[in-house]
Amino acid sequence: MHNRQSLAWQHDQHETHMFRIKICGITNSADALAAVDAGADAIGLNFYTGSKRCVSFVDARQIAVAVGNRCLKVGVFVNQSAEQLNDITETVGLDAVQLHGDQPPAYLLDVETRYRIVKVFRVGGSGFVKMKADLVMCEKFGRVPQAVLVDAEAPGEYGGTGKRLDWASLADRAELLNFDRAVPFRLILAGGLTPENVAEAIRIVRPFGVDVASGVEAAPGHKDAEMVKTFVAEARRGFAEIRCE
Repeated sequence: MHNRQSLAWQHDQHETHMFRIKICGITNSADALAAVDAGADAIGLNFYTGSKRCVSFVDARQIAVAVGNRCLKVGVFVNQSAEQLNDITETVGLDAVQLHGDQPPAYLLDVETRYRIVKVFRVGGSGFVKMKADLVMCEKFGRVPQAVLVDAEAPGEYGGTGKRLDWASLADRAELLNFDRAVPFRLILAGGLTPENVAEAIRIVRPFGVDVASGVEAAPGHKDAEMVKTFVAEARRGFAEIRCE
Protein backbone atom coordinates (compact mmCIF):
# COMPACT_ATOMS: atom_id res chain seq x y z
CA MET A 1 0.00 0.00 0.00
CA HIS A 2 2.73 2.44 0.93
CA ASN A 3 4.43 2.01 -2.43
CA ARG A 4 1.18 2.68 -4.27
CA GLN A 5 0.35 5.71 -2.20
CA SER A 6 3.85 7.14 -2.49
CA LEU A 7 3.33 7.46 -6.24
CA ALA A 8 1.21 10.52 -5.53
CA TRP A 9 4.36 12.35 -4.50
CA GLN A 10 6.28 11.52 -7.68
CA HIS A 11 4.22 13.01 -10.48
CA ASP A 12 3.34 16.52 -9.29
CA GLN A 13 5.25 18.07 -12.16
CA HIS A 14 3.20 16.14 -14.70
CA GLU A 15 -0.28 17.19 -13.57
CA THR A 16 -2.21 20.33 -12.77
CA HIS A 17 -1.47 21.82 -9.36
CA MET A 18 -3.65 20.55 -6.53
CA PHE A 19 -3.66 21.48 -2.87
CA ARG A 20 -2.00 19.70 0.06
CA ILE A 21 -3.66 21.62 2.90
CA LYS A 22 -7.06 23.25 2.52
CA ILE A 23 -8.99 25.27 5.07
CA CYS A 24 -12.64 24.98 4.05
CA GLY A 25 -15.77 26.88 5.01
CA ILE A 26 -14.11 30.30 4.87
CA THR A 27 -16.70 33.09 5.21
CA ASN A 28 -14.63 36.27 5.53
CA SER A 29 -11.40 37.82 4.30
CA ALA A 30 -9.73 37.90 7.72
CA ASP A 31 -10.03 34.13 8.11
CA ALA A 32 -8.89 33.61 4.53
CA LEU A 33 -5.77 35.69 5.05
CA ALA A 34 -5.04 33.98 8.35
CA ALA A 35 -5.20 30.60 6.60
CA VAL A 36 -2.85 31.73 3.85
CA ASP A 37 -0.46 33.35 6.33
CA ALA A 38 -0.40 30.08 8.28
CA GLY A 39 0.77 28.27 5.15
CA ALA A 40 -2.43 26.69 3.79
CA ASP A 41 -2.27 26.39 0.02
CA ALA A 42 -6.06 26.38 -0.53
CA ILE A 43 -9.24 27.82 0.94
CA GLY A 44 -12.77 26.56 0.40
CA LEU A 45 -15.78 28.81 -0.22
CA ASN A 46 -19.10 27.04 0.33
CA PHE A 47 -22.05 27.95 -1.92
CA TYR A 48 -24.48 25.39 -0.50
CA THR A 49 -27.35 27.32 1.10
CA GLY A 50 -28.01 24.47 3.52
CA SER A 51 -24.59 24.92 5.12
CA LYS A 52 -23.79 27.05 8.18
CA ARG A 53 -20.70 28.09 6.25
CA CYS A 54 -22.49 29.28 3.12
CA VAL A 55 -20.99 32.48 1.72
CA SER A 56 -22.66 35.05 -0.50
CA PHE A 57 -21.31 35.73 -3.99
CA VAL A 58 -20.35 39.26 -2.97
CA ASP A 59 -18.42 38.11 0.10
CA ALA A 60 -16.84 35.28 -1.86
CA ARG A 61 -15.58 37.70 -4.48
CA GLN A 62 -14.11 39.95 -1.78
CA ILE A 63 -12.35 36.98 -0.22
CA ALA A 64 -10.98 35.85 -3.60
CA VAL A 65 -9.63 39.33 -4.28
CA ALA A 66 -8.10 39.54 -0.80
CA VAL A 67 -6.04 36.36 -1.17
CA GLY A 68 -5.28 36.87 -4.87
CA ASN A 69 -2.90 34.23 -6.20
CA ARG A 70 -1.48 33.29 -2.82
CA CYS A 71 -3.55 30.11 -2.65
CA LEU A 72 -5.93 27.92 -4.60
CA LYS A 73 -9.52 29.17 -4.32
CA VAL A 74 -11.95 26.25 -4.30
CA GLY A 75 -15.72 26.53 -4.61
CA VAL A 76 -17.81 23.93 -2.78
CA PHE A 77 -21.00 23.01 -4.63
CA VAL A 78 -23.92 20.71 -3.78
CA ASN A 79 -26.18 19.73 -6.69
CA GLN A 80 -26.24 23.09 -8.43
CA SER A 81 -26.59 22.89 -12.19
CA ALA A 82 -23.36 22.96 -14.17
CA GLU A 83 -24.44 26.28 -15.66
CA GLN A 84 -24.82 27.79 -12.17
CA LEU A 85 -21.50 26.34 -11.08
CA ASN A 86 -19.64 27.73 -14.09
CA ASP A 87 -21.24 31.17 -13.66
CA ILE A 88 -20.40 31.37 -9.95
CA THR A 89 -16.88 30.09 -10.48
CA GLU A 90 -16.15 32.69 -13.15
CA THR A 91 -17.84 35.56 -11.30
CA VAL A 92 -16.04 34.90 -8.02
CA GLY A 93 -12.71 34.11 -9.63
CA LEU A 94 -12.19 30.55 -8.40
CA ASP A 95 -9.52 28.08 -9.48
CA ALA A 96 -11.21 24.78 -8.71
CA VAL A 97 -14.57 23.25 -7.86
CA GLN A 98 -15.39 20.66 -5.20
CA LEU A 99 -18.43 18.54 -5.97
CA HIS A 100 -20.05 17.57 -2.67
CA GLY A 101 -23.44 16.55 -3.96
CA ASP A 102 -24.85 13.67 -5.96
CA GLN A 103 -23.61 14.80 -9.35
CA PRO A 104 -23.28 11.85 -11.78
CA PRO A 105 -20.04 11.19 -13.71
CA ALA A 106 -21.43 12.85 -16.87
CA TYR A 107 -21.78 16.11 -14.91
CA LEU A 108 -18.01 16.57 -15.03
CA LEU A 109 -18.21 17.01 -18.80
CA ASP A 110 -20.25 20.19 -18.32
CA VAL A 111 -17.75 21.83 -15.95
CA GLU A 112 -15.54 24.31 -17.80
CA THR A 113 -12.25 22.58 -18.57
CA ARG A 114 -10.17 25.42 -17.10
CA TYR A 115 -11.40 24.56 -13.61
CA ARG A 116 -9.83 21.76 -11.62
CA ILE A 117 -12.31 19.28 -10.14
CA VAL A 118 -12.29 17.64 -6.72
CA LYS A 119 -14.93 14.88 -6.53
CA VAL A 120 -16.18 14.17 -3.02
CA PHE A 121 -17.32 10.78 -1.77
CA ARG A 122 -19.01 10.31 1.58
CA VAL A 123 -17.81 6.92 2.76
CA GLY A 124 -20.25 4.74 4.65
CA GLY A 125 -21.21 1.09 4.53
CA SER A 126 -20.85 0.75 0.75
CA GLY A 127 -19.03 3.98 0.03
CA PHE A 128 -15.90 2.40 -1.40
CA VAL A 129 -17.85 0.33 -3.94
CA LYS A 130 -19.84 3.32 -5.15
CA MET A 131 -16.69 5.43 -5.31
CA LYS A 132 -14.92 2.95 -7.56
CA ALA A 133 -17.95 2.55 -9.84
CA ASP A 134 -18.32 6.32 -10.14
CA LEU A 135 -14.65 6.84 -10.98
CA VAL A 136 -14.69 4.04 -13.56
CA MET A 137 -17.57 5.83 -15.30
CA CYS A 138 -15.68 9.13 -15.15
CA GLU A 139 -12.84 7.39 -16.99
CA LYS A 140 -15.24 6.09 -19.62
CA PHE A 141 -16.73 9.54 -20.16
CA GLY A 142 -13.24 10.98 -20.58
CA ARG A 143 -13.24 13.55 -17.74
CA VAL A 144 -11.78 12.51 -14.42
CA PRO A 145 -11.34 14.66 -11.33
CA GLN A 146 -7.90 16.02 -10.49
CA ALA A 147 -8.42 14.74 -6.93
CA VAL A 148 -10.81 12.56 -4.95
CA LEU A 149 -11.86 13.74 -1.49
CA VAL A 150 -13.20 11.23 1.02
CA ASP A 151 -15.35 12.35 3.93
CA ALA A 152 -17.39 10.50 6.54
CA GLU A 153 -21.00 9.79 5.66
CA ALA A 154 -23.64 11.50 7.81
CA PRO A 155 -27.34 11.18 6.90
CA GLY A 156 -28.69 14.37 5.35
CA GLU A 157 -25.32 16.14 5.49
CA TYR A 158 -22.86 17.03 2.74
CA GLY A 159 -19.71 17.46 4.82
CA GLY A 160 -18.36 19.72 7.54
CA THR A 161 -19.84 17.55 10.30
CA GLY A 162 -16.58 16.74 12.08
CA LYS A 163 -17.39 13.04 11.84
CA ARG A 164 -14.24 10.96 11.57
CA LEU A 165 -13.49 8.25 9.02
CA ASP A 166 -11.97 4.87 9.87
CA TRP A 167 -8.44 5.75 8.77
CA ALA A 168 -7.04 2.23 8.96
CA SER A 169 -9.86 0.86 6.80
CA LEU A 170 -9.39 3.63 4.27
CA ALA A 171 -5.64 2.99 4.12
CA ASP A 172 -6.18 -0.73 3.58
CA ARG A 173 -8.60 -0.12 0.72
CA ALA A 174 -6.89 2.80 -0.99
CA GLU A 175 -6.11 0.55 -3.96
CA LEU A 176 -9.78 0.90 -4.96
CA LEU A 177 -8.84 4.32 -6.33
CA ASN A 178 -6.25 2.92 -8.71
CA PHE A 179 -7.96 0.08 -10.67
CA ASP A 180 -5.27 -0.33 -13.35
CA ARG A 181 -4.49 3.38 -13.69
CA ALA A 182 -0.83 4.17 -14.36
CA VAL A 183 -1.19 7.22 -12.11
CA PRO A 184 -3.38 6.81 -9.01
CA PHE A 185 -6.04 9.36 -8.16
CA ARG A 186 -4.90 11.99 -5.71
CA LEU A 187 -6.60 11.24 -2.42
CA ILE A 188 -7.68 14.15 -0.20
CA LEU A 189 -8.61 13.20 3.35
CA ALA A 190 -11.38 15.01 5.26
CA GLY A 191 -13.69 14.19 8.13
CA GLY A 192 -12.94 14.79 11.80
CA LEU A 193 -9.46 16.22 11.29
CA THR A 194 -8.08 18.51 14.00
CA PRO A 195 -4.70 20.03 14.88
CA GLU A 196 -4.27 17.19 17.39
CA ASN A 197 -4.84 14.27 14.99
CA VAL A 198 -3.97 15.41 11.48
CA ALA A 199 -0.34 14.24 11.57
CA GLU A 200 -1.44 10.80 12.75
CA ALA A 201 -4.12 10.65 10.04
CA ILE A 202 -1.53 11.46 7.38
CA ARG A 203 0.83 8.77 8.66
CA ILE A 204 -1.93 6.14 8.53
CA VAL A 205 -3.78 7.04 5.33
CA ARG A 206 -0.88 8.63 3.40
CA PRO A 207 -3.15 10.98 1.41
CA PHE A 208 -2.06 13.51 -1.16
CA GLY A 209 -3.75 16.28 0.82
CA VAL A 210 -6.01 17.12 3.76
CA ASP A 211 -9.11 19.28 4.12
CA VAL A 212 -10.52 20.73 7.34
CA ALA A 213 -13.50 22.92 8.26
CA SER A 214 -15.05 22.35 11.70
CA GLY A 215 -11.79 21.13 13.22
CA VAL A 216 -10.27 24.63 13.26
CA GLU A 217 -13.31 26.72 14.17
CA ALA A 218 -14.28 28.89 17.11
CA ALA A 219 -17.86 28.67 15.76
CA PRO A 220 -19.33 27.42 12.46
CA GLY A 221 -17.91 29.61 9.71
CA HIS A 222 -15.50 31.44 12.01
CA LYS A 223 -11.95 30.09 12.15
CA ASP A 224 -9.64 30.16 15.14
CA ALA A 225 -6.36 31.59 13.79
CA GLU A 226 -4.19 29.70 16.29
CA MET A 227 -5.92 26.41 15.54
CA VAL A 228 -5.45 27.01 11.82
CA LYS A 229 -1.76 27.76 12.34
CA THR A 230 -1.26 24.62 14.43
CA PHE A 231 -3.24 22.47 11.98
CA VAL A 232 -1.11 23.58 9.04
CA ALA A 233 2.13 23.02 10.97
CA GLU A 234 1.05 19.55 12.09
CA ALA A 235 -0.11 18.62 8.59
CA ARG A 236 3.22 19.69 7.16
CA ARG A 237 4.98 17.60 9.81
CA GLY A 238 2.90 14.56 8.86
CA PHE A 239 3.61 14.98 5.17
CA ALA A 240 7.32 15.44 5.82
CA GLU A 241 7.42 12.19 7.78
CA ILE A 242 5.84 10.06 5.06
CA ARG A 243 8.03 11.62 2.41
CA CYS A 244 11.13 10.52 4.31
CA GLU A 245 10.07 6.87 4.64
